[in-house]
Amino acid sequence: MDLWNARDNNTYPSCSFLLDHNETVKSPSGSRFCTLVIGQQNSEINSTAKFTIKTKEAVGPAIPEPLTWVEKSERWNKELDALKNMPPDALERGLKTIRLCTDETFRIQCNRSNVYVGLRNDGMKAAIRIVRPGDTVQKEERQNEAKILKELRQPNIVHFMLKESVNGTDYFATELCDYTLKEWIESGRNTTHNMVKQLMEGLQYLHHSQRVLHCDLSPENVLVMCDGGNHLKLADFGFSYKLKPTEECYSCTPTGTTCWRASEVLQCRQGDQVDYKFTTDVQVSGMLAHYMMSSGTHPYHDPDDTRLEQNIERGTPTLTVTDTIAADMVKLMLTANPDDRPMVECLCK
Repeated sequence: MDLWNARDNNTYPSCSFLLDHNETVKSPSGSRFCTLVIGQQNSEINSTAKFTIKTKEAVGPAIPEPLTWVEKSERWNKELDALKNMPPDALERGLKTIRLCTDETFRIQCNRSNVYVGLRNDGMKAAIRIVRPGDTVQKEERQNEAKILKELRQPNIVHFMLKESVNGTDYFATELCDYTLKEWIESGRNTTHNMVKQLMEGLQYLHHSQRVLHCDLSPENVLVMCDGGNHLKLADFGFSYKLKPTEECYSCTPTGTTCWRASEVLQCRQGDQVDYKFTTDVQVSGMLAHYMMSSGTHPYHDPDDTRLEQNIERGTPTLTVTDTIAADMVKLMLTANPDDRPMVECLCK
């Protein structure tokens, strides 16, 4: 077993793991000295023992182990292949679990921060979001996202891999997808009813199984992975919130993306707080469903963003979806009064 890449855990200068007795430990050749201290065997669980790993830097520069790239990507193959063969001095320094280059070639522009194509040391592709020291807003959002994503396991939710910190800079690794929904549709690609279903199933898992409010659904925060099929994945959970069993809503300052905010969010006066409910996400997912089924047309369409959001506030959509059943579903989801909107589990039946 390669302890340095074990179970998506971060690897730091001193760390502890619980390993099976028959597992072996190895460290990257030439990069670190490793001292293995075997703790007392757990008297109740005879098959495991606690191993404490203490490391120190070896003399000379770290030499990455030869990397076997185990995944392909429709969009990022060229960048991933370049990373695999890149010399150590071209990579971001100090990283132990991921391989990353911050050259513009590898950058993915993503909403409020920059994300880069990267590789984990086990050859798995990853999207690496960098938060530099002093960016307190991004740091708070990304820590919130990591906390929530660590608890989520569903095919239509982007997978959180790991976090590593070097000299105050945080590196957050998540599943690497090929396109945002916006890029997918603007490139002329078709969205199927199955993709809309995946959107609903991801939201149902968040709401019904995990009691998580997304709070920032938009075409930029829904991703498409082309790995033998077009899989939709909800992403960017920086504003998300997990409701406690006794909570009905989440009261906070209005958040979200321009033109993709629910009517109750837009109606909130400056300085006030808005109550985010499951049905707040439902209205925005209704906008997304229409957007997907009409080749990129917003149901409250207007060339001017201010007027578009006024249309949302007034509850005056113009539906262009031709499928009658789909149009009826979208109409219900777009209901102006949040208390009159259906819960997502009703829409998935």
